[in-house]
Amino acid sequence: MTGFAGAWGVEGLTASPRPEAGTGGAAASRWNPTGAVGVFNVRAIIWRMPQGWQAFARDMQEVAMKLTQLVPAALALALTLLVVALVPAPTADLSQGEQVAIYATAVRHLVAQSRSTWPVVFVEPRLVARVKPAEPPADGGPVPAGLVEALQGLAPRVELASADEAINRDPNQPGWGMATRDGGILVTLGPIQPQPDGTVVLGAQWHVHAVNAGCYEYRLRRAGGVWIVVEAALRWLS
Repeated sequence: MTGFAGAWGVEGLTASPRPEAGTGGAAASRWNPTGAVGVFNVRAIIWRMPQGWQAFARDMQEVAMKLTQLVPAALALALTLLVVALVPAPTADLSQGEQVAIYATAVRHLVAQSRSTWPVVFVEPRLVARVKPAEPPADGGPVPAGLVEALQGLAPRVELASADEAINRDPNQPGWGMATRDGGILVTLGPIQPQPDGTVVLGAQWHVHAVNAGCYEYRLRRAGGVWIVVEAALRWLS
């Protein structure tokens, strides 16, 4: 025990021999191996460590503090990388062929939902569908080239035509008024919005006449190499 005390730089900390059993009475039960008045004082040993050990302890404390400061920064970096990974890719990252496939799938679904056979399907040449009736038209640029060709067979005629070209605005026309020309239907599409879960969302608006118009919001997912509709929510109807 003397060597142990000396190694830690504790002076006067020596062991006393243990009393023989049966001798010393109460003194035996209070045997103190350090020879100190109180119990073995570990804190005194720690605080009286050699200077080298004290410097080492301080260094370790500084390292721990620096690591503690680095943890929030590391967490912030991890969260930033996660957010970047989850940010939906812009439409520009979808090839023209994929955009055509997405829009063609939505238009075919919309026409099928109408449960009617149309002599002509007009497609608005710009992506200006309004998902909410009170909001201004979207400004998504032109529909992708090749969409009309992808819709061949949907109706005897599939043509690009703006609302001004496709809708008869003559106030004296019979019926409900504001009818689509040639007994057809006008489809107006909105920009494709890729989602974090791999799906895409877009608006698809239709117009037949003044009291037969509305808009679906479609969600599509790629499955087996093709785009399929997984959700069609009716957003407004007139």
